[in-house]
Amino acid sequence: QNPEAMRLVRKLEKNMNRIKSICLHI
Repeated sequence: QNPEAMRLVRKLEKNMNRIKSICLHI
């Protein structure tokens, strides 16, 4: 496992959480 991929995955998870919270607030 390379740290680059893990960093990308973490960024994606953060974006998903933000989108989920935005959808919940609407």
